[in-house]
Amino acid sequence: MQPVRDALSPLPFDGFNGIPFVRSCVEQLVVPGTLGVYVLYKNPGRFPLWVFVGKGYIRAHLLAHLSGNARSITREAPTHFSFEEIREIGRVEEREQELIAELKPICNVV
Repeated sequence: MQPVRDALSPLPFDGFNGIPFVRSCVEQLVVPGTLGVYVLYKNPGRFPLWVFVGKGYIRAHLLAHLSGNARSITREAPTHFSFEEIREIGRVEEREQELIAELKPICNVV
């Protein structure tokens, strides 16, 4: 499956967009060991509420969030996620910081 970029999407990166944040979707769509950045949000559409931007091994992090590993994220109850695979390990943190600065997610401390 190739990443899809919708021209009307409010998401600021190319990647898989608008995926329901449920275990089955994470397990089906995110290959174990995929490195990159991800965003959790709710109110999909033109005015999403950005909950959290993270980096690392995407599948492992998303499954941990679904298991309630971070109270602030669990409390906000994100309904969707998107991710961007990044193959250059040195670029991952830089890209995360770009997204945090742009989106200002409510659960990231800057």
